[in-house]
Amino acid sequence: MYNEELKTRYLEELSPTSASYVLAKEIFSTAESMERSLGKDVCQFTDVELEELSEKLPMRRHSSFQILERILRDYAKWCSENQLEVSESAAAGKVVNVVIADQKWFASPRDLEKALDRVFEPVSAGTYDTLYRAYFWLAFSGMSIDDVFELKTDDIDFANATITFSDELPNGEPRTRTFPIYRESIPALRDACNANGFVLDNPTYETPVIKPRERGAGYVLRGFSGKSTKKQFSVQVSRRIANSAGVSGVILEFRSVKLSGIFFREYEREIVEPVAESKMFQEVLEEEMQYKTAKREFTNVQFVRERSRSRRNYIADYKVWKKNFYGV
Repeated sequence: MYNEELKTRYLEELSPTSASYVLAKEIFSTAESMERSLGKDVCQFTDVELEELSEKLPMRRHSSFQILERILRDYAKWCSENQLEVSESAAAGKVVNVVIADQKWFASPRDLEKALDRVFEPVSAGTYDTLYRAYFWLAFSGMSIDDVFELKTDDIDFANATITFSDELPNGEPRTRTFPIYRESIPALRDACNANGFVLDNPTYETPVIKPRERGAGYVLRGFSGKSTKKQFSVQVSRRIANSAGVSGVILEFRSVKLSGIFFREYEREIVEPVAESKMFQEVLEEEMQYKTAKREFTNVQFVRERSRSRRNYIADYKVWKKNFYGV
């Protein structure tokens, strides 16, 4: 860390198990290269430099930036009390012009399709990339990263462009949810369901080699040896994206793609029939709170407060997404 002794003393005053401690360490680690290049501590950064730092941090939600700003204010105040000069920007703890970059979030199914085309082989090539495409299309549809690995081919109704997925809440209560699928996603999802094998993309092979695919009890994201695990698949897709990042310039993250889909559907609803903010994201919040209440008990006051907090975060992110892509 830059100014390691100073930052170590600051961290020692935080609880090692707190979110603030973890995020402060991440901020200091990410800021180090900028600090050394600029020859000054992060507490002395200008507003432009703080904005550049925020873009390097793995944050996509408005609430994350709020935590970042709080930590910056706290660290700047601590530095000032320890006789270190701080900038007005750091003292204010305001990360200005927080805009979600086009390559991290997506405006529509067509926008996501363009990004996938820049990173992966086309579906017509018949390679394993088809599964990676399907993975991100399921995210855009609104499925959780755990659910996509439990999804079976029979759950997808191509005729009605829907996914009907049944599972259990943490308390054992059964539930069934419906997700949309988009025209652009159908080729990848159909091949993910039906392909008996994939072409091995190896330049040393004189002729294409098709490796058979395990039936895997009908799971959509099944590979050569059966059902994929979240850890295994996440590592594979991350490596695949990293290999093309220098050429494509695209950043694909499951959570960001999922949020893009959530915001796109809210925008479609808003165009047809605008609703008050208190009525926005009803379906998403209902599912989210159903899961949370199955894991722990809430009083009525706690439930309302938690749902309101989540709604505020969604709305704040949605406004940035909408302004970034649609200028409204």
